[in-house]
Amino acid sequence: MYDDLDFSRVLREILARRGLSAGDLAKATGLSRQAIYQILNGKTRTPKRSTLDKMAAFLDVPPGQLLRGELPEDTPEFLRPDEDILAQVPDVIGPELEAVIEREMPDRTPLLLEGPSSKPRQDVLKMKLYLILKKRKLSAPEKSDPLSEN
Repeated sequence: MYDDLDFSRVLREILARRGLSAGDLAKATGLSRQAIYQILNGKTRTPKRSTLDKMAAFLDVPPGQLLRGELPEDTPEFLRPDEDILAQVPDVIGPELEAVIEREMPDRTPLLLEGPSSKPRQDVLKMKLYLILKKRKLSAPEKSDPLSEN
């Protein structure tokens, strides 16, 4: 039916693809990290059904697919980050660029975040800038400078 090593290999691969740790999986399933490590290293047989169901739900993978040692399909193309656009997003967004972002994508219901230079606020601004640049690229891929005003 399946091989325990295939199960552990697939489980490790899915965690890596999702950027998750054994600790994340332990928290989601209620198992100890040690138990998860034993599963990931193939030292423990496939977990009982309730644990498998929790793992599958957390990883958004059908339980049978995990048991068969099959990797799920990769993220759909439209959800994958565009590396060219990510390279254009600065580490810190200053007030001038923030004003451009807010003009293009205003907050309809502002999030209650800490000050303008806080990490949560910067993360929101970076995501907005990424979305603005992606929209511009999709609507006019021939333009060389996506931040220029029209």
